Amino acid sequence: MTQSPPFPLLKHPAFQGLSDDALSRLQESTKLLRFELGQQLSEADDIPARILVLLKGQARLVGRHNGRLTTVGKFGPGSVIGAASLLCGNPCENVIASDEVIACAISDEQWTQLYGEEESFRLWCDKQLWPQELLALLEVLEEGTAETESSALEQLEQALKNAKRCRPDAESIDAALATGGLIYLTSSWGDASLGQAIHAASDLPVADRFCPRLVLFPGSSEVSDAPAPGGDLVPVNAVEEAELLPPVSRYSPERNVVDSLRLIRAEGPIQETLACFQMLAQLMKLPFRRDSIEKVLQDNLRRGLTPNLQLCGQLAASLGLHVMAAKVPAEAGTRLQVPSMIPWQGGFALVVASNEQGLKLASPKHGMVTLGPSDLADCFPEGIELLLMERSNATPDQKFGPGWFWPALKRYRGVLIQVLAASFVVQLFTLANPLLIQVIIDKVISQRSLDTLQVLGIALVVVTILEGVLGSLKTFLFAETTNRIDQRLGAEVIDHLLR
Repeated sequence: MTQSPPFPLLKHPAFQGLSDDALSRLQESTKLLRFELGQQLSEADDIPARILVLLKGQARLVGRHNGRLTTVGKFGPGSVIGAASLLCGNPCENVIASDEVIACAISDEQWTQLYGEEESFRLWCDKQLWPQELLALLEVLEEGTAETESSALEQLEQALKNAKRCRPDAESIDAALATGGLIYLTSSWGDASLGQAIHAASDLPVADRFCPRLVLFPGSSEVSDAPAPGGDLVPVNAVEEAELLPPVSRYSPERNVVDSLRLIRAEGPIQETLACFQMLAQLMKLPFRRDSIEKVLQDNLRRGLTPNLQLCGQLAASLGLHVMAAKVPAEAGTRLQVPSMIPWQGGFALVVASNEQGLKLASPKHGMVTLGPSDLADCFPEGIELLLMERSNATPDQKFGPGWFWPALKRYRGVLIQVLAASFVVQLFTLANPLLIQVIIDKVISQRSLDTLQVLGIALVVVTILEGVLGSLKTFLFAETTNRIDQRLGAEVIDHLLR
């Protein structure tokens, strides 16, 4: 009777406190992958769709120094690859296998679920300060500094000794700031931005998917002696060959623009093509010249020609975009640049999401179409033809108008609705005051009813107190929200001026 090998992650400190149910789910969903020398474990531009825990072999973290790629450091057994990018919401790991690597692969969804349900796992994640996370922060701080004596890569070794993780609560932040320390955000989820300085607990953004990650640079140099995570892990036999390129997470913002898209429906060759360009202009913030595009399409149709990908490329170039036509294998459909345009069932569609879960298309005729990885070969048997489009320095910007404010207002629509409701209730309480006084004058004084006067007097006091409390809350919420909107729009204006 053969005995199955023990689960290789049981000895890793991240998973030692998991419940039996979570451990069982983790064991069922975990895969063992083998990477050859030089194979990519994680890419610098995308949040990976899987978290890798190294069991055997070494991998190197690659960064840039004076414009050249260089090795920052090496990861050995027990190291975790991909978690820093996922938890920070910012791709920061360019990791390549230094020799044959065997690793446990955990999906980003499974990792997110463990973070939300298992307290011990969440505490372990929140305590970690990965070198790649710290390097990304130092690079952002370096960009915001006019003159620096050394590069971010040269500062990393000293920063690893001095920097500490700071808990995202008011007590820890106040205590750290009181010692003269500097606190920065390494998160990019929600309203957070990488490199944002925290000067008070009120500067902490609202948590979105994961807790805000704060890094403290103490006022005085303190060397951390904490051991690196990991340990001796049990090797296993059932190992699969890893993909040539790592899959892209659905959380990666570079490969998903669905949330910022307003789908436009249309039918007919001209109207469908116009709708695609209108959605493209919406996503890439371009002025949409409907009349000129429609004129070109109608002239083409009068000559007996239907719109094709080449014509769409010429139209996109006329909008000021840098356009490149390409044809890729169907299996590469999970790694396409977004947004891009492809032919789809006699018309055109925009690729608005491309990740390990498949391809999502915005089709004016068929709506939002989702294709799984297994469907790509059937839908595109001869490969995927597409137009890759990017903004250039000559690309015009969308004209200023009310639509410029809408994304910021939409983000805080819940709070603004609460302010509107509070204003309505405050106005009702304001109206109640003179009505109660009128009743006192007309009924109580004329009838000399002291009991009624006491009841109405108490009601008048309660209404006045409630009016004051609600008015204060409304003013606070409105001021806080308008300040956040002002900061968001102000940052966009400054970014536009500095281009």
